[in-house]
Amino acid sequence: MRSISSYLPRGDVILDPLIYEMVLYEYLKMDPDGFLQLVKEWSPNLYTVAAVVNGVLEHLLVHNQRQNVLLEALAILYIHDGKYDKALAMYLKLRHKDVFQLIQKYQLYNSVYDMIEGLMDLDTERAIQFFLEKDRVPSDTVVQKLQHNHRYLYLVIFGINITQFSCEKYAIFEYHLIFCDFF
Repeated sequence: MRSISSYLPRGDVILDPLIYEMVLYEYLKMDPDGFLQLVKEWSPNLYTVAAVVNGVLEHLLVHNQRQNVLLEALAILYIHDGKYDKALAMYLKLRHKDVFQLIQKYQLYNSVYDMIEGLMDLDTERAIQFFLEKDRVPSDTVVQKLQHNHRYLYLVIFGINITQFSCEKYAIFEYHLIFCDFF
């Protein structure tokens, strides 16, 4: 089946979804990298996404090989299936930098409230920039979620103060007083 995958129609005329699924399953078992490539290339309209997701999950339970490749494919399949929160969790688990793009593209700002520290672990600078961008994630929520990680909390509060300094002249002074209480 893998040998015919490049010849399968993918345009206006397509075959039964079962044909594409059979090819995907063979790649899943024999060539995880090829499977990931097909998931990236093929339109999700060619196959039943939920069926392929189930196949990947079953495969992951039994086999330990190339897990990161299959988890990335699973994240893409979740995006195709509209399950953005699951895709977001996969990307964060993989420490995949596309997590920020995914959040912005699908406006998953409310979904990140419990992932704030994970986003900071992934890319501190980008996370701070993301949190401060048009206040899509309320700064008080960010501060609350980071209250046990003083280093991240300091970096975020410093970032908040730099962006708000022109409006609030004494904000840095006030936050430094708060930080004196932390240490």
